[in-house]
Amino acid sequence: MASTTMRKLGIRIGCKDIVFAKMLTDETAGTTYDTDNMFKVPGVIEAALTAQTTSENIGADDIALYEVFNSLDGFELSLTVASIGGDAKAYLLGSTEDTKGVLIEKASDDAPYVAMGFKSERSDGTTDYVWLYKGKFGQGDSTYHTKEQGTVNWQTPVLTATFIPRVSDQAIRASVNTGNSSASTIIGTFFDTVYAAQ
Repeated sequence: MASTTMRKLGIRIGCKDIVFAKMLTDETAGTTYDTDNMFKVPGVIEAALTAQTTSENIGADDIALYEVFNSLDGFELSLTVASIGGDAKAYLLGSTEDTKGVLIEKASDDAPYVAMGFKSERSDGTTDYVWLYKGKFGQGDSTYHTKEQGTVNWQTPVLTATFIPRVSDQAIRASVNTGNSSASTIIGTFFDTVYAAQ
């Protein structure tokens, strides 16, 4: 009997180079992004993705679990960064900066859908390149803590988002590892635009 051994990958040890692109359209005919005005956010600490799944079971022939159907519905993202400015909040949350550079956040703010790309280094020297295709950010928690003698209380902001399937093709995430022999032709430009399947 022939068997295939899974290619050994290193363990994920990093997360960096987050970039966003606003979604312009998402229809059956296709999806478009504003890749002329992509936005980079430095200082990422953690991007925690929680898969949202549906699992449905059916019994038949006196078997309790005759068939199982699983689907990936999306991801919940918790994004922790070292700091975030008003320009990033305006871009991701639909808030506005006035002419004096003051961030104005309103109850009526409507966050745009965005794609999010990032890199995750592995212990074997390879790197995962990832795009999440369609997500909407919401306000995260903020903590303001006084300085104490002899200690620093790092107060890092957290943004939350929900990523869902695109209407055009139901795609949620695209990822490739640089150790993949066919990846060399695309990794140099992987974040120049939102990756489209080829």
